[in-house]
Amino acid sequence: MLWLVSLLFAYLKNRYLRYVLRPPRLLDLPREILFDICLRLDYRALTNIHQTCKTFHGVTSSPYFWTTLCTMLESRPGFQQSLFEPDPKKSIDGLERYTRNLLRIHDGWLASSSPQFRTRQVNSKFSWYSYEVLPGGRWLFGVHTDGRACILDLNAERATHHILLKTSHPQDSILPVIKFFIKEDSRSSFRVALYKKECWDDESTRICIYQIEQQIGPKIRFRATTLAVIWDCPRGHIRSCVELSERYIVQCCSLLNTGRDRKPVMLQLRRYSKDSTVSERYIEKQLVDIGWAKAFFLPNDRIGVVTRASVEIYSIHETSSSRMPDLVLLHRIPAECNPTFSSRPFTGSCRTHLVGIRQDVVKHFSISHDITIPPTVETMGPLKFKPNYTTSHTKFGPLASVYFQDENEIDIATYDLSSSQSSNFRSFRLNLSDRCIGSQVITLAGLDDHNGRIVLKIGGKFSFFVMDII
Repeated sequence: MLWLVSLLFAYLKNRYLRYVLRPPRLLDLPREILFDICLRLDYRALTNIHQTCKTFHGVTSSPYFWTTLCTMLESRPGFQQSLFEPDPKKSIDGLERYTRNLLRIHDGWLASSSPQFRTRQVNSKFSWYSYEVLPGGRWLFGVHTDGRACILDLNAERATHHILLKTSHPQDSILPVIKFFIKEDSRSSFRVALYKKECWDDESTRICIYQIEQQIGPKIRFRATTLAVIWDCPRGHIRSCVELSERYIVQCCSLLNTGRDRKPVMLQLRRYSKDSTVSERYIEKQLVDIGWAKAFFLPNDRIGVVTRASVEIYSIHETSSSRMPDLVLLHRIPAECNPTFSSRPFTGSCRTHLVGIRQDVVKHFSISHDITIPPTVETMGPLKFKPNYTTSHTKFGPLASVYFQDENEIDIATYDLSSSQSSNFRSFRLNLSDRCIGSQVITLAGLDDHNGRIVLKIGGKFSFFVMDII
């Protein structure tokens, strides 16, 4: 009988200890830790736990959670607010929908499998000379072959054009090349420089800078305001780049007919203003004896320059408001680059990033906001290019880059610039022949990877092909 009592006591003790000392569970963690875990989930996992687990549903239902997650996603390098679109974050429901969509698109690019797209064709009434997609992916800014600058609504069921201005001039030709400057917090305006690449010995050519604003009213309208018209001196040169900031314009030019075998590359910096006497003054610096160069503005009043053999960082040193600033060299590191094939700067919280290609390799340039730290260049991964590859076949983004190869084929490279691991690099090839039936892709028109949109130009000069990530 004693052994039976002992056995019963052991059984009850075991049941008690099993209840009191049960194995720890994830849901037993403090709410603050569960909150941090949810912030790091991918789109599918976050959706599943929100729908199936009461505890996690409570954690992920607060406005604070969605505000925090939205801030994390928008703080990634290169993020830009959508232009000419209402703020989707004014309500709690709108904030949650917007943030979920950002996370879905982010995970769609960085997944191990090839991204999937929904496609459609957008027909235009006009023939286009050049074009670029504005942040948000809805609006395409371009120049028609007759010289008129226009904005096209890519989301409209019927082609909707907004004619802005004429770029032609009695003393100059059409200005087909486009360069944007967009403030980080801007939703209703942007600046654009229009110019042409070639300038021959006997002609003086313009760089026209405009501010484009959306007008408030029942119908969508846009207004263009001239900020500056800069007449370059009449000397033979080819512009390899033009970049804008809020106060300055910088360009890199290869000089022609200098009497030497080599064509030196000059960097030219000037302020721009409606006052022509301000825009006439500039400083100039020779970068290399031959080749190309790309300049770009950096935080903390700096300019970065990529040449074929180096990456250079200069400080814009202001002496007075009436004099042009000096350019002081901070860093120069040797690096094999192709300045013609490199992205715009993607600014993050601590560093600015660029993506470029050289000899079938995708490279990552990283520049610290600390002016004492030199830049770095690393290889992200290989990508094979056709021999006749041109700059119009490339669109770079902070999450993905798209490369038009030939005959309805595009390559997509994806990466995470906020991560130090080059293993995040992946590349995929997509054949669009079954989607572009009766048409042929001829080049890329734009990329907005934060909104999951690729825009292609298809046969003829009138139509565009829009691809939205699913």
